[in-house]
Amino acid sequence: MPGPRRSTWGRATGRGSRVVPHLIGHIAQTLTARPTVCLLTSVLPWVLEQNLSEDAIAAFKRMTLGFFGETATFMSRVVPGMTHTMATGLMQDGAIVLAGLYPHTHPADAVERVLQTHPDLRVFTRDFEADLARFLYAIAIDLMGPTPAP
Repeated sequence: MPGPRRSTWGRATGRGSRVVPHLIGHIAQTLTARPTVCLLTSVLPWVLEQNLSEDAIAAFKRMTLGFFGETATFMSRVVPGMTHTMATGLMQDGAIVLAGLYPHTHPADAVERVLQTHPDLRVFTRDFEADLARFLYAIAIDLMGPTPAP
């Protein structure tokens, strides 16, 4: 997977790795195969969380935190140089990217027809899996880079 800072990652961690692009590609492929998870993640802040009690929201957030923690533990074990904190940040940022990207890559039927019938507007057509992998890779590289994220 190309990325402008790919070689920087190897120098920043002191140990180049092919694990990051492979892992990111697998995450993107897995999420692409689970459109319901993606759809619910994309509407979570705007719809689902607006209609829940504070207790239900806290319970859901704690469950999500547990999932992020388990995933971060796995990632920090298999990716050289990635700490648990970095992996948790990747999970949190990845959920935000997914929430914004999914609706743009799965537009309403009318929007899809417009994009297909107006060649000048095809620039708005996106590839969910490829774009998700690209964004997650950029986030991972940033989190593991030589300068801390703001």
